Amino acid sequence: MRKLMERASVLLYKTPRNRISASTRFKELEEWNLLFASSLLTSIKEEYNVQLTASDLRQAETFGDLFSIIEKYSSSVSYLFVS
Repeated sequence: MRKLMERASVLLYKTPRNRISASTRFKELEEWNLLFASSLLTSIKEEYNVQLTASDLRQAETFGDLFSIIEKYSSSVSYLFVS
């Protein structure tokens, strides 16, 4: 979760880093737009090796929600590779 917060804070140029937490409603931030959404999805892919969809992003309201979705996909991916 900490890494997601760090990556998100790099993308947020108007919101102070100390205002970013798991309960932050990222779609209500001033920076929220298509570029931010695309950059966030790319950061998640790079950091967690999970490709979220636009639908996943629509389902999440907070960074905590988003991290829960990442964990769900991470668990299913790692399950596939366990022998």
